[in-house]
Amino acid sequence: MKLPRITGEHIASAVTTNLNTLGLPLENIRGQGYDGAANMASEKVGVMQGRIRREAPLAIYVHCSGHALNLVITHSCSLPTVRNMLDKLKMTCVFFLFSPKREGLLMAIVNKRVAIATQRKPLSDLCRTRWAERHDAYSRFYLSYVFILETLDIIISGSYAESDSQPDICTEWDAKTKTEATSLMHAITSFEFIVTFMTCYHLLSHLSGVVVKLQSTTLDILQAYCMVCLF
Repeated sequence: MKLPRITGEHIASAVTTNLNTLGLPLENIRGQGYDGAANMASEKVGVMQGRIRREAPLAIYVHCSGHALNLVITHSCSLPTVRNMLDKLKMTCVFFLFSPKREGLLMAIVNKRVAIATQRKPLSDLCRTRWAERHDAYSRFYLSYVFILETLDIIISGSYAESDSQPDICTEWDAKTKTEATSLMHAITSFEFIVTFMTCYHLLSHLSGVVVKLQSTTLDILQAYCMVCLF
C-alpha cells in the first residue's frame, strides 16, 4: 500500500481502515510492534499514541525485537576497528562490482577454481540498513577471499601463469587500477582486518538465524528474550 505521507496519523489511518475492512475490532487489539522511528513509536505523534492507542487502550507498544537487535549491531559497528574493516570491505566490493572488466576477471578466476557452479558466489554490496542481514555479503566475501587476492595479484603484476589456457583472463591494466589494487591488497591482508572480519563474520552467522526467528508471526516477547539470552 502506498501512502501520500508517512506521518503517524496517516499510517494509523491506513492500519485502522484495513483492520475495519477485515472485520477485526480495534478494541480487541492487545499489542503493537514497530521500529523506533518517531512517526511509529513517539508518544506524541506516533501510531501508538497518536491514534491506535486511543482507540485500543490495551494495545501495548513493544519495540520490534528485530529492529532493536539491528540497533545493537549498529552501535557495535561504531568501534574504530570494526568501522575500518567495514570501510575496507566496502571498498573491495565497489572496486569489483562497479567495473564489469574487474568483476569479469574475478568471476573468471572463481569459475576456474570452483568446480561446482552453485558454489560460485559473486560479491554482493553491503546492506545499508539491515545490519544483521549483511551476513550474506560477509559469507560471499569469505568464500571468495582467496580468489579476490589472486585477482588483485594478477592486476598488480600484470601476469598470469595459466593465461595461455585461459584467454578470458585479462592481464593488461592501467596504472590507476594497479595502484588501487595494491592498496586493497595491503588493506585486506592486514592482521587487524582479518581478525576483525572473522570476528564479525562468525557473530553475524549466529545473528542471521536469530533475526529470522524474531520475525516470526507467532513469537512473543518471552521467547524473543530467551533467544537473545541463549545467543
